[in-house]
Amino acid sequence: MKHINRFNHRHRGAALCVVMLSVAFFATSCDKSELCREDGPEALTLSSVISPATKGINNGTTFPAGNSMVVSADLGAGTGNAGANYFSGVNFTFSTDHWQPASGSYYWPLAGSLEILAYSSGSASVTPTWTNATNIRLVSSDFTADDVMVGGLTGATSASRTIAFKHALAKVMFTAQASVASTIKIKTITVNAYKGATINGAKSSGSSAVSFTTSSLTNQADISIYNSSYTCTASAASIGSAIVIPAQTPASVTITYTIANNGVDSPVMSVTKSLSTAMSAGSAYTLALNLTLTGLTVTASLSDWSSGGTSSVSI
Repeated sequence: MKHINRFNHRHRGAALCVVMLSVAFFATSCDKSELCREDGPEALTLSSVISPATKGINNGTTFPAGNSMVVSADLGAGTGNAGANYFSGVNFTFSTDHWQPASGSYYWPLAGSLEILAYSSGSASVTPTWTNATNIRLVSSDFTADDVMVGGLTGATSASRTIAFKHALAKVMFTAQASVASTIKIKTITVNAYKGATINGAKSSGSSAVSFTTSSLTNQADISIYNSSYTCTASAASIGSAIVIPAQTPASVTITYTIANNGVDSPVMSVTKSLSTAMSAGSAYTLALNLTLTGLTVTASLSDWSSGGTSSVSI
C-alpha cells in the first residue's frame, strides 16, 4: 500500500413620466487503485444545494453541476486539533453526484468533523483571500459577470457533507405591461450601478450560516437588462434580469421606448430615474413597468429567492 499523509495543503492556483420604488486531519491511506480496509480513511467528497434559492443567474435550489467550487476546511470537533487549518483554496469539480478535489487526494478525518467554507464564482473573475475556513474576501472589477455564491458547513463528515450556498449578490428583474396593447414598445432597460467591489463572506465557528458585507465599490457602469424591442401587452411579462452588487443604491435606471401612431413608431424616447432601494445579498427585486398613453408608472416588490414575497410597495 501507498501511504499518504495530508494535514495542511493550500491550492496554488432602468413626453412619458416614470416613478420608481425608492425599488483524517492526519491519516494513512491506501492508493486509489487498491481496496482500503473498512476502518481506513474515506476520500473527501462534497455535495451542495443553493439555499435560499441561482449570463449566469442560478434559480431554484440546485447547485449547477457545471460550477466548480473552491473550498477551505478547518479541523472541527473530535479531531483532537479543532481550529487548525486542514486545507485552503482547493478546487472541487463535479463528478457523477458529488464534488471532489480536481487534483490530489484529500480524506475525511478518521475521527471528528471539519468546518468548511466555500465559494463558487462561475465565469466571474475574482481574487480570493482566505482566513482559514471562517472568512473569504472576494475582490473583482466585475461581479455582475456571473452569480457568485458562498456556502458554509459545520460538523462536516462523510455522512453530512452538503454545503448550503447563498447568493453573495442581488438580482433585479423587470416586468412590463401596457393599458393599450401593441402600442408601446420598450427598446432598452439599463441600470447604472457599480460592478466592482470587495465582498466578505464570514462563517462563525460552529455555525454553517454565512453573512456578507460589501465595501470598496468601484467600476460604475451601465448594466444592460434588456436590449431588443418588446411590444407591451395587457398582461405583465418578464423582460429581463441581471445580478448586481448588494449593499448599494444603483444610481439610476434608463428606459428607452417608442409609441405607435397609426402603425408608425415614434422616434426612440428615453427616461431616466433614480432608484432608492439598497440591494441586499440573496434578495430578488422586481420592478413592474405599467405603461399608459398618459403616463408610465412603476410598482416594485421585494422577494427573497426562496421564501417568496416579503413586502410590496406601489407608487
